[in-house]
Amino acid sequence: MRGGYLTPTAGDSLVGDDGLEILITCSFMESLFMSLKEELHSVKNELSQDLKTIRSDVMELGDRVAAWEDRETPRDEEIEQLQEVLCLKEQHIDLQGHTDDLENKSRHKNIRILWGPQKAENGEIQSLKMECDLLVIDPATEEDTGRSGGRRRTGKWELPPSPGDLHLDPDTMAQEQRAVLESLRRDSDS
Repeated sequence: MRGGYLTPTAGDSLVGDDGLEILITCSFMESLFMSLKEELHSVKNELSQDLKTIRSDVMELGDRVAAWEDRETPRDEEIEQLQEVLCLKEQHIDLQGHTDDLENKSRHKNIRILWGPQKAENGEIQSLKMECDLLVIDPATEEDTGRSGGRRRTGKWELPPSPGDLHLDPDTMAQEQRAVLESLRRDSDS
């Protein structure tokens, strides 16, 4: 006995709890080692089988994760595309608001009239005359600029004449339309 531990070797004897002495023989040692070897081999086989099962489970889980990612990738791409569309819509709305603001500012500074054909029916001439009369500027609101151009409009507008004041003579109306067009062109040039 060394260090308090029993180290049996062939030819030694062991004393059991019941006081019987067991003689350790080589065949006993061989059978003990063989049984230990078989136990270790069976444990190794069980562990090997468990590891194979774990490995197959991990591989199956990996396949599931890959399939899930494949399903989620189009959704992520769709979400990104929808976010891009939303961003573009917001930019369009902002741009439309900015464009509307610019149009409103330009309307205050420069009003353009789109005229119909010169040879129009009497009813169309009357409606053109009414539209033209809506844009008549009161001459009393003009002021002298001291330049060779002469006058500048201050932007005060008069109310249109009543329908009874309209002249239905086509030649007179055409002359009035040309005069209004000329004054508007001069205003837009200055």
